[in-house]
Amino acid sequence: MVKNNNESTIRSNNSNMKKENKKNDRSYERVFMNNKMYEQNNFHYLNEAPKNGRMLKPIVQEKIIEVMKPEIQEKIIEVPQVQYVEKIVEVPQVVLQEKLIHVPKPVIHERIKKLSKTVFKEKIVEVPQIKVVDKVVEVPQYVYEEKIIQVPKV
Repeated sequence: MVKNNNESTIRSNNSNMKKENKKNDRSYERVFMNNKMYEQNNFHYLNEAPKNGRMLKPIVQEKIIEVMKPEIQEKIIEVPQVQYVEKIVEVPQVVLQEKLIHVPKPVIHERIKKLSKTVFKEKIVEVPQIKVVDKVVEVPQYVYEEKIIQVPKV
């Protein structure tokens, strides 16, 4: 197995994270990953044939990577309940009582007295109205003039 400098730094970082989260030690799961690495000198493409006629074996490197795993925690929260307490308070009650009080009041007596009253009645009577109109009428006047005529004697 080939060790890498990166692996030691990953482990130191993960140990620091574990120290921070002591409560959640189970929240990390280790995942193993296989990485196939070829030597840089003997790397070849699929179309090329190896020089000595045999396939190169891949170098397998293991890395331990710690991944956070969500953990569900149950938390119990108490909900306050409303409690009713009976409290008896004495309240004074109002009682209505009727009390008769005699108050002197002036008494009014009515006397009927008859008085004579003059009543005027209006009566409308139509009276013909006299209207004077001047009417001009021409009346012939005879004026006699005396005229002397001499008549011969016969």
